[in-house]
Amino acid sequence: MSREQEDAADEPDLALSMARAELRALRAQVSPHFVYNALTTISAFVRTDPPRARDLLAEFADYARYGFGTAAGPVPLGAELANVRSYLALERARFDDRLRVVEEVDDGVRGVVVPPLTVRPLVEHAVRNAIEPTRPAAACGSRPWPWAGAA
Repeated sequence: MSREQEDAADEPDLALSMARAELRALRAQVSPHFVYNALTTISAFVRTDPPRARDLLAEFADYARYGFGTAAGPVPLGAELANVRSYLALERARFDDRLRVVEEVDDGVRGVVVPPLTVRPLVEHAVRNAIEPTRPAAACGSRPWPWAGAA
């Protein structure tokens, strides 16, 4: 086998290795600011509303568990959305009535598989850019719907 043939045969393995490395890098990108803000928000509720602090701590645990333990392969959109709901519960506690969330998801797409940790960064970006000190409130929403040929 020539060197060119060997290189061509190794390309799929290299592409797969690179994709896995990128996924590991995405998992490592949990924003330290988000973690700090979430824990600060939770601690603020410890004295004023202990049951809510407990609920938020459970949401934070779910958020972190999913981010650190997600499989390398595709996951159902429903699992991604559950993780997004944990993230949004923490952000709603932080921003109170300044953040309103609307989720409209067709049940037919919840089982569609997507790469892990692809939805959350989109929602995080939307929240970061929607909440501004000059605005009284912001709404974030997404509407994943099936398209022709979708399983």
